[in-house]
Amino acid sequence: MNSLQKAYKDIAKQLIPTILFPSDIECKKALEEYLSKHAPHYIDSIGRNNWASKFEDSLLPEVSEILD
Repeated sequence: MNSLQKAYKDIAKQLIPTILFPSDIECKKALEEYLSKHAPHYIDSIGRNNWASKFEDSLLPEVSEILD
């Protein structure tokens, strides 16, 4: 295996946990982007400040359960 192939393999090993186990911030960002495209009224209706607490209190546990 040449050094470039080894680098690709090592990078892939580092990225797999991130892809399989996203952080809370990554989940929030992904859900916010999705809602912005598909249901922009949702976040607007509850307000930006309430969005952060609603995500942490009720949406994150649901997302985490689905991902597990």
